[in-house]
Amino acid sequence: MLDILGGEHASASQEHIARGVHYFSPLQHLWEVQIAQRFCEQPKYLPVFISCNQPEGACHVAPCQSQQHTSAPQLKDEIIESGHGDKCRLEDSRQCGRCEKCVFVYTLLSAHAPAAVKEAFNDECLFEVEELLPIFKALCGLAQKPMECVGTPEEMRLSLLLAREQRRRIGQTYLPPVFEMLHDSIDSAQELLWMFDDVGPNSLIPGSWKNSD
Repeated sequence: MLDILGGEHASASQEHIARGVHYFSPLQHLWEVQIAQRFCEQPKYLPVFISCNQPEGACHVAPCQSQQHTSAPQLKDEIIESGHGDKCRLEDSRQCGRCEKCVFVYTLLSAHAPAAVKEAFNDECLFEVEELLPIFKALCGLAQKPMECVGTPEEMRLSLLLAREQRRRIGQTYLPPVFEMLHDSIDSAQELLWMFDDVGPNSLIPGSWKNSD
């Protein structure tokens, strides 16, 4: 599960920073697959998010040169405006589509919103890129796992299973090489569907928040 220092960090913040500070994460008790599922329920954010080790172009703040800031215009004021009237030109920065984080995030989101995710990755289907096959294999636990900020092999396999079902649901008969190479690992992920209903106890969310309407 997502673990960002948890109770140890919360105790340290109260001891060394301020006793009135309560550190917690509303996501800590969720699996990455659950977070991805919830994120895909907010499709307006898919065109403007970045999760990549080496994004193409710098997401920088610069004076606005165009009204076409993003493919999600409704986010212009919400995300791109800075406090000084400048704008972050998000179109200058895109996922590289070749690193471990890109492969992991692409797979997780493709389980729920394949068309929108493909658009967010420069209209490229990462499942069809042969040079990425070793990364898919490693993320599924069939080779040494990369030392990257990615989820578990179980979550990767489960997401590949759901992504494959998405393709079949819309009538696509062609399956990219990654689905053939990892066929057995993907099929066995049926037993992992419980992850979507599993909730851990370690969110550190204050009781008053949990009980509020």
